[in-house]
Amino acid sequence: MSQAPLSHTRPPWLSIWRSPRSTIRRIVQGNPRQGVIPLALIWGASTALSFASVLRVGDKLPLGAILPAALIGGAALGLPAFYILGGLYTLSGRVFGGTAKATEMRAALAWSSVPMAPTLLIWALRIALFGQDLFASNSFSGASSHPLLFGITQVASLPLSVWAVAIWLGAYSEVHQVSTWRGIASLAISGAVIGAGGAALLVVCIPVTVVIYAIAAMLFLSAQGAG
Repeated sequence: MSQAPLSHTRPPWLSIWRSPRSTIRRIVQGNPRQGVIPLALIWGASTALSFASVLRVGDKLPLGAILPAALIGGAALGLPAFYILGGLYTLSGRVFGGTAKATEMRAALAWSSVPMAPTLLIWALRIALFGQDLFASNSFSGASSHPLLFGITQVASLPLSVWAVAIWLGAYSEVHQVSTWRGIASLAISGAVIGAGGAALLVVCIPVTVVIYAIAAMLFLSAQGAG
């Protein structure tokens, strides 16, 4: 009796790292909605933490307000973002002969974000070590006491980001039923369309993010006053 391919015997959250095409094929043929919601929450929370760092919200808000806002608010925005981006990638890919359905593209987006799960662990370590400095304008002040550790944690998520892109290229190509090289070309050529959609999404997300952090700040200050 012949054995099943290894990528078919491993759970998808493991096989996606080494066999993105066969893994996403198995998912969309079975249940394309599998894992999309929890992965959207993880992606949204990780993205919100990055937004909080880039926007330097720590200059105005305490860490006790930043973290709940990022984790809860970001997670809430993850699934709508997948719907918007999934629609854009579905339509742009069809221009170049792709055949993906929107549900399949959302699955590709979701499972490409599996590396974001360990990224959240890196965020937890960075927050434990450097606290609010990560979200403030003087973020590099944390490097003064532990420069090596600060530098390592700053770049630790880079390999995961690169791997996520590699997974995304394979998953995108698979759901559109094109070769990987054609998928890369499709993504490159349609970059202007997706960039415009991403810019529009950014215009929406930044004000929403600011509102979420403002609400979190008011709740935090109210709790402090009541205490």
